[in-house]
Amino acid sequence: NSVITIESKCYLPDMKVGPVDELTETYVREYTWNIFCLYTDLLEKVLKQKNIIYLQTGEAPTDLANLSVGCKHTWKHIPGKANQSICTMCNKCCDQGRKCKYNRIMGNNLRECLCKTSSPGCVDCGICIECAADLWSIRSYLRPMPITEKNSKVVKIEKVEVKPSDTTEDKNVQKKVTPEETNNVFLQIPLDPVTFNELEYQHISGGNLGVVLKEIDDGSCVSIFPGKATTLSTDTDEQKISDRIKVLMKQATDSKYKSTVGESLKLRITDPFKLITTGEDKLEISGIQESRVVYHASICREMSVSHESGLLCYNSASHSVPVAQFIGPKPFSENLKKISLKIIDCGDKTNIGIGICPGKAYPVNRMPGWNRWSIAYHADDGGIFIEAGAANSHVVKCTKGDVMSVFCDVVSKQLVFYKNDQEVKQIKINIPRGGYWPMIGMHSVGECVKLLEKDPWTPDPDDIPPKPASFKTYKYGNLWISPARNVSLTKKGYTANQCGWMLLHNPTKVLIGYKITPESLVKRPVGSISPNDANTLFLTKTSIIKEDAVTIQWIAIEQVKEYSTDQILQLFDAASSSSTYTHRLGLLIKDTALGDVETLPKFQDLGSTSGDGASPVKQDGYKLEVFKNCILVDSYLLKRGRYILDLVDLDNTKPDYIIKRPKCPVSFNSNF
Repeated sequence: NSVITIESKCYLPDMKVGPVDELTETYVREYTWNIFCLYTDLLEKVLKQKNIIYLQTGEAPTDLANLSVGCKHTWKHIPGKANQSICTMCNKCCDQGRKCKYNRIMGNNLRECLCKTSSPGCVDCGICIECAADLWSIRSYLRPMPITEKNSKVVKIEKVEVKPSDTTEDKNVQKKVTPEETNNVFLQIPLDPVTFNELEYQHISGGNLGVVLKEIDDGSCVSIFPGKATTLSTDTDEQKISDRIKVLMKQATDSKYKSTVGESLKLRITDPFKLITTGEDKLEISGIQESRVVYHASICREMSVSHESGLLCYNSASHSVPVAQFIGPKPFSENLKKISLKIIDCGDKTNIGIGICPGKAYPVNRMPGWNRWSIAYHADDGGIFIEAGAANSHVVKCTKGDVMSVFCDVVSKQLVFYKNDQEVKQIKINIPRGGYWPMIGMHSVGECVKLLEKDPWTPDPDDIPPKPASFKTYKYGNLWISPARNVSLTKKGYTANQCGWMLLHNPTKVLIGYKITPESLVKRPVGSISPNDANTLFLTKTSIIKEDAVTIQWIAIEQVKEYSTDQILQLFDAASSSSTYTHRLGLLIKDTALGDVETLPKFQDLGSTSGDGASPVKQDGYKLEVFKNCILVDSYLLKRGRYILDLVDLDNTKPDYIIKRPKCPVSFNSNF
């Protein structure tokens, strides 16, 4: 038997001095892994083409995905900067390749072709479009249209009335099923006009399904099918979304807007107006790096996580302030016994809870401890909640800076809660079928905690859940800013105020001083960030604030100590322009009050530059095509954004379906 062994190693010095620090190892590890995957993919393709049967084994990192295709490429010429125009992969001119008369002759800057082309390589990895297409071809050949099968059944949760006690062993309970306790989770399968622009699903059995696209940044929803594509409110209540889709289904008189079991539906998003290549789209990610998923969750509702810092923030797109839930990717076991969090911001009410629950079956809009098979410790009143909406007992309260922990021993059946490593409550428990799962809940605007361990949020390799909602990060050398481009401000309650999060993470060993303008947006417009730490800034835009952007300025401070606001401002005045950094974030205002639905404009009805409809007038959006059984139903103008797919169970049945995820752009070269 023949054996081919591929091993990837990279030397790193033991001493972390100069440009080599803690982050260097992370970057090198990810880069080495990507190159390793590239080689294994090439070898695997050759073996398949030669019809060689092989057994593939190896040791691969469980926290890294196969990214042999590299990053989410963006080919854009940045004026005033040295643009790489010699491909990182083929080492040829990114514009004309071998045909360039200056091919392999370097210009004035490193990796710059002497031809001075305005068609550079990817702003992130430097690869040319031709090489990226080759990589996509290899990846598509090896992994053609991965299929995900999912049962979207509505889970009915038993609501249990329990007697106040310190145990879950009481068997004399009244059980009833309430219609509002249904569970419908966004699948978080991405759709965009760059990389993941096509998706197909087939309805296998069960009742009617509604197809919804949810915009990641502002939370808006678009009902795609059945009926005509229509914008919905940003309220994330699944029942309201389901009711609106049912109305659209009844209004659809043409059979092409309806589907039955066995039929398939395909969605495709393209960029016919070249918004991305002209730099007009907010999806431009020059300098923005995808975050490696560190904190996974089987359920992530109304929250966003920062994978760089471990910060978990209440971040709902709804003005009604629903309960936010973060449920771990695996249950407690002999190897997993404890989770901890540190309260970073108390928000309006410090409605923060930590505890255990039965996993994915836990109903929406419920704090930990409120329902059956759930026990929790709440920060606001120090309440210990045991399967009830009211606390069974009270211990010490928690506030900003406190650490809350839960210890769950599945062998001894002991549950222990801690505040700052001091035991506050011990409870004897029975382990339900499926086990107890870690859970964190929040229920007021402005709340934020820091996850203190990584292992509880690391899934088993064979059961990796969808990526939780996370903050996009702009990674400068000495400051990481989340979100990367725009802060989505959402109306909260019945006030006129719009609120949203901004996170500043310092990955260096020095102090970072910052100042924010306009100052009235945040409580701490001037401050400092400790080495390897992060600051959370909760933005509140009132009606008197007219600016549509927030500006962050920062400087590196060598001496690590406490500085007053005046001292930091003096350091800014003394700093040179070359040592002062600036980043600007747009403010996206979104009124989340429920409004009337609006049908998307059809693409064929757009105005034409030539009058014959062949060349539509340039629009501020993408082209969305809907196919049923491979026949075009309609094409629409979809607003710019980043979308994820959801399938909504409309009849409270148990529909089964198969989803075929995108493998690569349908019209790869035409989009760039």
